[in-house]
Amino acid sequence: YTGCAYEEPDSDFEVTRLLVQNTASERCAIRRYQEIASMTDGKDFTTCDLAKRILADEQAHEQELQDFLDDVRMLYRETSLYE
Repeated sequence: YTGCAYEEPDSDFEVTRLLVQNTASERCAIRRYQEIASMTDGKDFTTCDLAKRILADEQAHEQELQDFLDDVRMLYRETSLYE
């Protein structure tokens, strides 16, 4: 149990909402791996190292999703200027 909620996407697909949901999921995963790394630091070196490596991946995923979300929002704003 991770404690991270999962919201199944609606059948009415909207890219911004999906990116917001996925970014929130990545942030939850980041918190969990931070907890695991802290809990095992100095006690279980292998688990701590693994948690830190996964944490770095999750942080990269979160940044990629956030950047994509920012780009999509900017595109929507620019597009709405011409309507």
